[in-house]
Amino acid sequence: MSKTEEKYYDLTFSQREGEIPIPDPMKLKQIPKIFRRLAWKTIDDAFFIWHVDEYTSDWYYTEDYVPKIINEYRVNILDLYHDEIEINDIESDRRFIEDIIKQKSYHEILTFIEYVINDIDCRGELKTNLVELFDKCGPIAYYVTDICGKQTIVPRIDKESSEQVCECLKLIQKECAQDVSKYLLMAVKQMNNGGYEASIQESFRALELVCKDSSKTKSLTDALKELKHKFKDYKLIFIGIEKLVAFANNYARHPKGEQTDSQKNQEVVDLNEAILYFSCFALFARYIIQLYDNENK
Repeated sequence: MSKTEEKYYDLTFSQREGEIPIPDPMKLKQIPKIFRRLAWKTIDDAFFIWHVDEYTSDWYYTEDYVPKIINEYRVNILDLYHDEIEINDIESDRRFIEDIIKQKSYHEILTFIEYVINDIDCRGELKTNLVELFDKCGPIAYYVTDICGKQTIVPRIDKESSEQVCECLKLIQKECAQDVSKYLLMAVKQMNNGGYEASIQESFRALELVCKDSSKTKSLTDALKELKHKFKDYKLIFIGIEKLVAFANNYARHPKGEQTDSQKNQEVVDLNEAILYFSCFALFARYIIQLYDNENK
């Protein structure tokens, strides 16, 4: 039994027999529980060291100016009047943030975090830890990038691409051999767990199997030659597939322990590359399936 098969049977029966899920980093409009949990802990930790204002016992402050940021958020984002805000109280502020992080929708929690990390008074570990959460927790379908000097939260993939990949996976599962679904399931699992190189390997193997099964050939090289010859009007597309496969083939054929020194010195594969290859391979697989389906009609 191969390593892929061993890991495949680590999945639950429902995961093996159900629909191929889209990877977590491609699930738009969703915030996983682990992200909420760690975001709440990160912000709640900022309350750990707080002080009462020396001039009035009615006010408190923290090293990261959390109460000031919260009150400005209420006024600037929630459109509250300043005199409608509850008196500066650490417990009411904690409950206010806890409700946003634990209960609110994806856009409300991300709006709050984006506001906090861009506030001029947000400094030290609070800002750094909140930004790092986007790569540590899962990761999720959004990340932080600098746009015109502002820390901006953006999706890793657009809505249309996400929906297209979902449709591809449904068609692949319906039309292809079970081994193709097996490889794609493992690609999803590896990506969700941060194994980006391994995810590319499994995505590559899924596309390789689709190409060989469709063309009735024994190797991917022969399969692509056959496809270019058979569907001459689409030759450029298959040349594109060859170029994309070249990089993934490096990881599929040479796991870390077997790589040459030059391969080991290459840059580490990141999440965005894993998403790119998973998406492209799924789209190419669907394209090949549909070409053969149209020919057989």
